[in-house]
Amino acid sequence: MAKQIGLQIQEPKFSMDEVYNADECFISAATIILLPAIKADGKAINGGKIGEYTTKLRELYKEILKAQAKMI
Repeated sequence: MAKQIGLQIQEPKFSMDEVYNADECFISAATIILLPAIKADGKAINGGKIGEYTTKLRELYKEILKAQAKMI
């Protein structure tokens, strides 16, 4: 999905300082679709705002799920 909106995939280890200073963060899992992370340890990430790519990925994932549901 990420490649469909022009994102490169990387899964490096990261520090909490990198999380606090990130432009955006999210948690993904089949059961929660895509959960924006706007705080970590009580500290705002990106001023507490949901990021642009988080929103785009979430909407794309919802579209895919809806299309798959119609096939059932």
